[in-house]
Amino acid sequence: MLLLDNACLGMVRQQQDLFWGGRRQSVDLGASPDWELLCRAFGWSVRSIGDTDDVPDALAASLAEDGPSLLHVRIAPEANCLPMFRPGGPAREMIG
Repeated sequence: MLLLDNACLGMVRQQQDLFWGGRRQSVDLGASPDWELLCRAFGWSVRSIGDTDDVPDALAASLAEDGPSLLHVRIAPEANCLPMFRPGGPAREMIG
């Protein structure tokens, strides 16, 4: 299982920053379960990396596991989702 975790609603945050003057509402997800501890409780192999670590090596190691595995990739909450569209906007006005 690949968990891409930015601990927020990143695309919603990005739209609020770009199109609503940075007025943020309800984008922080707050506390989340300890995913790694939860998976280990079920006997899963677990790897946890940050968004600047070596994802390909960690992914290869996770895929090489005999049983279930979690690869928890932490992503900075301020990382943008690209490409994107303005709310209600056409695809030809994609923001890249």
